[in-house]
Amino acid sequence: MIATPAPHAVELEWDPPLPVWKHEALAAVRYGQAAKLFLPLAAAAPPSQTLSVPLRFWTWTQHGVQAASCFAGSPSALELLEVDQGTEKWANAARRLRPDLDYADALPLLSTWHDDPWARGAYSARTLSSPLDDEALARPVGAVAFAGEHTAGSWHALMEGALRSGLRAASEVSARLAASAPRASSKAGGSHCTSL
Repeated sequence: MIATPAPHAVELEWDPPLPVWKHEALAAVRYGQAAKLFLPLAAAAPPSQTLSVPLRFWTWTQHGVQAASCFAGSPSALELLEVDQGTEKWANAARRLRPDLDYADALPLLSTWHDDPWARGAYSARTLSSPLDDEALARPVGAVAFAGEHTAGSWHALMEGALRSGLRAASEVSARLAASAPRASSKAGGSHCTSL
């Protein structure tokens, strides 16, 4: 089973090479850009959420978590927040947006995906100019099953899709192993195992 973002899958050295249909499906996957910012709090706050329309990010708190979380999900939003220069502008904007929160004296944590060499994007994006071939992305190639949110059909771009794709791929691997497992055969004088 292979669970890797589509760009990595097409860059791997395959022997034998991937079939054209699989290579084309993987190469057509496009990824969105996104970033998260986490601001430590002195104490956990009740669940809440607030949207900054001008700076295109939203922030929220959740039960039992001692941090304010922020999310921005487009290249233009990341540019407005100057994410490539660090956390300062975004953290200050979040604190102004949510003055009701009790912020801890600790550094914010920034998480990005587009500049991570192992991810290269946040999640797969389906557009009219770049549709996803759901069937081809999910279909195994020989003994290799493919997982990842980009292979999850209507669940693509979601953590739920990543989990569902892993279950599907594991089921495909399990079925393949079961089909190739030795079968018991009973004959006069005893029994023995034979393999396919």
